[in-house]
Amino acid sequence: MFINYLNKFLKPYSSFVISLSGGLDSMVLLHQLIKLKKIFRPEISLRVLHIHHNLSIQANDFVQHCIVICKKWKLNYKIIYINVPNKRNIEAIARDMRYTALLKELQAHENLVTAHNLNDKCETFFLSLKRGSGPSGLSSIQKKIVFKNGIILRPFLNFSRDQLETYAKLYKINWIEDKSNKNIYFERNFIRHKIIPLLTNRWPFFLKAISRSASLCQQQEILLNQLLSHKLSGLIQKNGSLYYIPFMKMTIIECKFLIRRWIYIKTGIIPSYNNILHIYQEIIHSKNNANPELKIKNFVIRRYRDFIWLLPYYSSLKHIILPWDNLKKPLILPQNLGIISINNEIQQTFIRQPKKHETVSIRFQANGYFLFENKSKKCKLKKIWNEKKIPPWERSRIPMLYYNDELISIINFINTKKSIIKTENLSFKIQWKKNIINS
Repeated sequence: MFINYLNKFLKPYSSFVISLSGGLDSMVLLHQLIKLKKIFRPEISLRVLHIHHNLSIQANDFVQHCIVICKKWKLNYKIIYINVPNKRNIEAIARDMRYTALLKELQAHENLVTAHNLNDKCETFFLSLKRGSGPSGLSSIQKKIVFKNGIILRPFLNFSRDQLETYAKLYKINWIEDKSNKNIYFERNFIRHKIIPLLTNRWPFFLKAISRSASLCQQQEILLNQLLSHKLSGLIQKNGSLYYIPFMKMTIIECKFLIRRWIYIKTGIIPSYNNILHIYQEIIHSKNNANPELKIKNFVIRRYRDFIWLLPYYSSLKHIILPWDNLKKPLILPQNLGIISINNEIQQTFIRQPKKHETVSIRFQANGYFLFENKSKKCKLKKIWNEKKIPPWERSRIPMLYYNDELISIINFINTKKSIIKTENLSFKIQWKKNIINS
C-alpha cells in the first residue's frame, strides 16, 4: 500500500535526504525509502539527517538509535546539534530551528523528505483553528513546499498514525517512543490525546474530513494568489519595497491579502492577523511625518515616502564607538556592513589627516548642528539625510569619521568643514566599501 504510493509520489525526484528522528513515523519512512531503492529505483540517492534538540532526556538515545540503523543499512548520515532557547513558545521555536538546520544541509538537487502523517495534519489544523487562522493557516501541512534552497516532500499525509504503526509491527521495525509526547501540557499533545480520540470515536471518518477541508482551504488560497498575483507584481518594486498608494482605493480585504502575500514572498513567513492589521492601520495609514515600524521575527516592516519596506532586523549601533588606531589597516565594520579603508584613487574629497593629539574612531550617530562642505550655515544631520533621500533606517547604519569628539566625515556622502586640509601632503581619502548584502 505505502510503497506503490511512495513510488508514484517521489517519481519526479531522485535525490533524497530524510529527516530521521528515530520515532515511529520516520522509521517507517526510512524503511519504505530503502525498499523503494531496492525494488523500484536503485538509482536514487539517500542520506539521513538527525536533529539533536537537547530538549529531551532521551535525546542521546535517539541519536544512538539512528546511528545504529544507519550503520546497519550502510547509509550516509549526519547528526546536527541545535540549542533551543527555553522560552514560552518552545515548540514553535524548535520547529523553526529544526527546519532551518535541515534546509541549510541540503545540497544541490537534494529534496528533504519528512514523515508527517494524517494525524499530524489534523492536529496542525486544530492548532491553526485555535489561533483564528484564515484559509492559508487552515490549509495545514502541505505535501510539497518549495524553498529557495530545496523542496520539502511529505508522502505520508494520506496515512494515519495507526496505519504506520500496523506497518511497523508487521515488518518488526524498532522505534523509540518520545516520552514527552504523552505530556498534555503541550498543545499538540493535548489535541492528540484529548480532542481527536473523542471526535474519531464519534465520527470514525473525521480525520479524512479534516484533511479534505484543509485541502479545500489550500485550493482557495491558490486561486486567490492566481487572481491577485498580477496586481501584486505591479506594486512590488525592483528594490523589493511595496508601493502602497493604490491601497487607498482598495477594500481592506484586498489590501490585507496583498500585504500578507508580499511578506510571504519576501520571507516565507505567514504573518498573523494582528500583524497584518497593524501594518494596515498603523503603518500605511499613519501620519506622513511618522516613522512607524513592526518587527516580525528577524525582520522589520517600515514605511518611507510612498513605499513600505521589509528589512532584516539589526540591533542599534548608536552607542558603538570603533577605535581606528592604525589608518593603514582597513577597519571591519559590525553587522556585516563592510570595511573602511584609505583609498586616494576614489572620486572623493580629500580630508585632513588627524593631528597627533587626535584619536580616530568610527561612530554611527551625530547629534547637534554641523557646518558641512558647500553649506553657509550650520544644520542638523537630518537635513543632509533628507536632501540625499536616505531612508531613516539606513541613516543609523552609515559610518561617520570622528577625530576625538569632532565629526569629520559622513563617509561616502559629505564632509564637515572640520575636514578641510591646509597641507596637501597631509591628506587622504576614505572609502566605505559595503558588503553586497547591505548595499
